Amino acid sequence: MGASGWQYTVPYDSDLQAALDRLRAETFSRGDYLWPWEGDWLDPSEQRPRPTSIEELVTDEEVAQEGTHSIIDCPRVVEALPADDAAWSSATYQGTIVPVTGAELLAAVGTDHPGRDQLDVLDEVVPCARWVGRAAVLYSSSGEPEQLAFWGYSGD
Repeated sequence: MGASGWQYTVPYDSDLQAALDRLRAETFSRGDYLWPWEGDWLDPSEQRPRPTSIEELVTDEEVAQEGTHSIIDCPRVVEALPADDAAWSSATYQGTIVPVTGAELLAAVGTDHPGRDQLDVLDEVVPCARWVGRAAVLYSSSGEPEQLAFWGYSGD
């Protein structure tokens, strides 16, 4: 199938992990993730009901290997940024959200206070690897923190 890109914005919260936890729960509640056990391509006898919890979802053998192709695949925030490209694929970073640094923001969009209109550029320019998401604060036109953006790609 290949990986799927994803991008989300939520209201600003100074606690990035708490915002991520809420976003993952909301994404699960909406059913906005890949569940490999439903679809027209499956024989009805192979289909399974969707899980009732995130824990049940991510411990499904197929999902554990293929992912949900959503923010659900990245449950934790890490503060350190890998020093080189090889580090992105290490177990340390897989399944994580890595906040964008001020230097990365300046290099990507020329400011350390990006607005919502700059999210697509951040998504395209800021380094990211499969199974790793990035996060940044997005600011209002008056310079106040307004939203948190999460983006990345996951799934096999």
